[in-house]
Amino acid sequence: MQTETINLQHPITISGAEVSEIEIRRPKWRDIKGMQENTKGETSQVEQLVMALCSTPIGGGLTPDDIAELDVSDVTAISDKIEGFIKKSK
Repeated sequence: MQTETINLQHPITISGAEVSEIEIRRPKWRDIKGMQENTKGETSQVEQLVMALCSTPIGGGLTPDDIAELDVSDVTAISDKIEGFIKKSK
């Protein structure tokens, strides 16, 4: 499975550990479909996709609270990388 690493410009703390990079895996159709089927409105579609595709070196994925702590420039870099995966698929 294709993955890429984003080095965070502004590291965050998760469970007491500093996280300075996020690994992003290539999306599958089920990830896109799951994002589109979000009807509860508890998280945005972008948050859902980031939670589904991203993991940290300390293990596990990102929660909505983790995503909320990310700097806007880091969220943009993550979103651009995900968009790049999708555009490569066309």
